[in-house]
Amino acid sequence: MLAKSLFHRFYLTYSDDDYNVGMAILDKAISFRGPGDTPSPYQEMALRTAVKFSYIRFHASGEPKCLEQAIDLLRTLLDGISLEDPRHDAFIRLFFREWSNGRTACSSICTFSETR
Repeated sequence: MLAKSLFHRFYLTYSDDDYNVGMAILDKAISFRGPGDTPSPYQEMALRTAVKFSYIRFHASGEPKCLEQAIDLLRTLLDGISLEDPRHDAFIRLFFREWSNGRTACSSICTFSETR
């Protein structure tokens, strides 16, 4: 997926262009509705990547609105995951446990969500 490539480049360079193009692609995948008003089969992957984009942007910029966007996307992601799914609690722990540690926590989030 092009958005994942842009994310990896954004993670290294913090390029606003990579962020904007990547998030535009992800927004389309997240909001896509198929026949019978079904969500995209790529919605969860797109949401995970969008959360990572926003989280890293917050650490790069320090702007509270970026953290707010990441939290909103994480809530949307968690709404679609069963409470019994072990990833539900893991996403919360990874996102908030060390949010003040910057790239260390970002690396944890990136590694965890890429392996699922």
